[in-house]
Amino acid sequence: MSYPKKLDAIKMQNGQQIDETVDEFSYAHVFAELGCIKNSNFKVLMDAERAEQNFDSDLACEKVVVAIPREPMDFLKRAVEVGHPRSVAISLPEDLKSVVDWNREEPVYNVFKHRIDFVKYWTDRAQKLRSADAELLNEAPVHLRGLLKGKRLALWQEMVDFFDYPDKRLVSDILHGFPITGWMPDSNVFPKEVKEPSLDVDTLQSLSKGMNAHVKAKVLAAGSNEMAAITWAETSKELEEGWMEVDKGPGDNAAWAMRFGLQQKEKVRVIDDFSIAGVNQTTGMNERLKIFGIDDIAALLAYSLDSNGDKQHPKMLGKTIDLRSAYKQFGICTEDRQRIRVATCEPSASELILLMVNSLPFGATGSVAAFLRISMFLWYVGMAGLKLAWAAFYDDYTLISREDCAKNASWAAECLFDMLGVLFAKEGKKATQFDTRFNSLGVVFDLRCMVDRLVFVGHTESRRTELAESLRDMLEKGECSAKSIERLRGRLLWFENFVCGRQANFLISSLGKYMSESKALVPVGNDLRGGLGKKFASSRSEEHTSELQSRKKI
Repeated sequence: MSYPKKLDAIKMQNGQQIDETVDEFSYAHVFAELGCIKNSNFKVLMDAERAEQNFDSDLACEKVVVAIPREPMDFLKRAVEVGHPRSVAISLPEDLKSVVDWNREEPVYNVFKHRIDFVKYWTDRAQKLRSADAELLNEAPVHLRGLLKGKRLALWQEMVDFFDYPDKRLVSDILHGFPITGWMPDSNVFPKEVKEPSLDVDTLQSLSKGMNAHVKAKVLAAGSNEMAAITWAETSKELEEGWMEVDKGPGDNAAWAMRFGLQQKEKVRVIDDFSIAGVNQTTGMNERLKIFGIDDIAALLAYSLDSNGDKQHPKMLGKTIDLRSAYKQFGICTEDRQRIRVATCEPSASELILLMVNSLPFGATGSVAAFLRISMFLWYVGMAGLKLAWAAFYDDYTLISREDCAKNASWAAECLFDMLGVLFAKEGKKATQFDTRFNSLGVVFDLRCMVDRLVFVGHTESRRTELAESLRDMLEKGECSAKSIERLRGRLLWFENFVCGRQANFLISSLGKYMSESKALVPVGNDLRGGLGKKFASSRSEEHTSELQSRKKI
């Protein structure tokens, strides 16, 4: 079997930018600078070209720019020349373009045969590497062996070598645990960009005693509320799974993170605040982490439409695959396991409990860096090996396929996860099926008209209902708090993220005026009430009309 080994698919994906935009101004010129003439105490405004010759550069402090805004028709003309922002699809790497074309054009028999051959080959390799997997597992620290049981790490390593994947130490870091403090290892996958830590690890240890006292006070103060009981119930499940262990010692030499519960619609997500402990401040990176977003999925679909020419596009379907407890399937290194603790409280006993962390904690910056290395590897093998047209957003994989090959694509992706020992949702609401209209990353992708060269991206019904209820509540009460304004503003920013509209921008700007540190309720003014009313009406209009207003044609 022959598979592409080029890494352009990763490097271009993680560094792509929109090359050209439309300037707001048709004419702009640096007219003058404010500064001091050499050997003089007078401050003057001078033409910029003269300023470069006569100003003392150390004293120059301001530039004056004179600009003329574009006329509307001039702006539109320039926008047509530049092209639609979706032209970012042109920046898709050649390997991924080839996979998209292959999925659209290749005969069904060839698609099935290629993926079946891949699965047969690597399943056979997995069986032959079972003893090597066992040997590797014995090398893992004791606290990781339970987490890594079932992970076929010898197969992971063989795939890294086979595809010449650039993250050469990925399997070693999985085996021995990922660091979450200090400088993160370079993956050679993401674009280079230095982000230095604001705190070194030695300083963290010297400051931990004082910060731990602060964390303890906050944890015990929150131990009597209703959320504390739910948080402890979730913590008990994690203890049963072996993701954490109770530390019987005082934890004097460790930095304590604060555990709290965050209500997210139907469930409570347990968060470990490693920023309050100073742990996240020790994290340094030489790379800029990049993930696939909604625009990347749209770009993939747009490229398929563009490259199809004048032919009728085949019917396409989409679905998502969600990894199960993704962060908890992998662990942290021994050094950081000794260096950190998670502080929580059992409500019935009202006493502080310290937890030793085995798996990647949700809330640590280092956990994000570690898991994205895993996520990108899985995406690349699926794209380059199985020729899946898909995208990865942390633990969510969005898969696009031609209708007559959809079941085969889903089977192939699931086989890849099973072969490597990666757990994913096989039942429940997260185990989705292929459809022409599917949810991904909080929005709805509508492919029903793709045969007519149209794709729509819109908001989910739950998202629109949530926004409408927030607007109605504020209108009915006639007053608001800074916290409720901040929450509403965040929802509006997300809701309007895909649509350019002056009305929405005006409303968001108005909300900003009501934000303050005060906890007191303030009345909703007439200026804000008008904008809220219009947005409420549009958010609750009929589905078709609302989608046309809130979604964009690709």
